[in-house]
Amino acid sequence: MIHRGYYQKAKYNISYKWRIFLTIFAIVYPMLISVHSFLPFFFGVAGYVLMTGIRAHNTPMIIISGFYLLNLDINLSMPLFGSIIAVLLFYLLIFPKIKGWTHNKSFIPVLSVIFIYLTYFIVLFIDDLIFFTLNHDINFTWLLFFSFVIDILLMVFYDYNEK
Repeated sequence: MIHRGYYQKAKYNISYKWRIFLTIFAIVYPMLISVHSFLPFFFGVAGYVLMTGIRAHNTPMIIISGFYLLNLDINLSMPLFGSIIAVLLFYLLIFPKIKGWTHNKSFIPVLSVIFIYLTYFIVLFIDDLIFFTLNHDINFTWLLFFSFVIDILLMVFYDYNEK
């Protein structure tokens, strides 16, 4: 079982300079992704930041990461609120079980990113089934794999810096 202090240290205060930088990043970067498809999505990192913000009651991080995920959905022509729904479904249904599976808190961010991506693919599949569309053809190409690997490496780096 993970002690409560693990999430309490995520309750850090962000300076106004970082808030402005992250807000500009959340506005501009999804537009760059829609133009240059070789850039990583940072979908898993944004989802993990949203979950950490919810756990720590950090309102600026919830707003910035939620806005980033919404902006990513709009710019990539994905279902509106699909990524936020996927992160919240993961947070409510799978995340409590992950905390019980592993006693090593270093694996929680990495497993969270992996399961956030899987949950998002399931949400896209269910969206296609409900609306009888094939708009979201999920091809596991090297670009998607590259984005997935970058998210995993960022979470490993994040966890390494938290120690």
